[in-house]
Amino acid sequence: LTALVTYYFRVVAQGDYCSSGYSPTGQVTTVAAVPYIALADHSGGQIGTGEIKAGSTTNTIYRFQLTVTNTSATLTAVAFTSAGTYGATDISNFKVYYSADSTLEPGSDTLLGTVSSSLGAGAHSVSSFTQGISQDATGYVFITVDVAASPTAGATINISALTTGDLTFSSGTKSGSTTAGGAQTIITLPTVTSPTATAIGQTGATLGANVTSLGGTTISARG
Repeated sequence: LTALVTYYFRVVAQGDYCSSGYSPTGQVTTVAAVPYIALADHSGGQIGTGEIKAGSTTNTIYRFQLTVTNTSATLTAVAFTSAGTYGATDISNFKVYYSADSTLEPGSDTLLGTVSSSLGAGAHSVSSFTQGISQDATGYVFITVDVAASPTAGATINISALTTGDLTFSSGTKSGSTTAGGAQTIITLPTVTSPTATAIGQTGATLGANVTSLGGTTISARG
């Protein structure tokens, strides 16, 4: 039978030597198939802890997958919650991408939406899109962040675990969950101040420098 089609029928009883007349015509309309949607961490694992640089773009800070069975599904909204010590001015935007495979390719994958205001830690969402996922297929969603040119060195940012309530579909039965993304530490260039050279001679001089800011990371070499 086909979904959303009305079928008509009549019933007759037959025996070895006789049969009844036909019953009045009845009808039945089949219902639409409902997709089953399974939410899970990305097949390659959730994003772990790491560092992201000042002025860098399209840093993936969260990823998950959606596996659809029974019939195709349509994703229409994604909500997520950011956390950490960062402030709204430390980043330029969040972007949410959809990919038909497990690798994010910003130049060719679908940009579902951009969040460019109220960027501080808390709830965010993208909507007003329709992204289809075929039956028996898995779609992948990536959340990225662009870091401001002059952020707070050492600030951290991550995305909290998503639940099925964070995802809106046109229809479907949802299941599954994800884990939180690892904290990303924002790093900047160290700040170095150089005092006046001393002990200046014909063949050498003594130079000094002070590192007044580590830029959110560890200085492994000085010279």
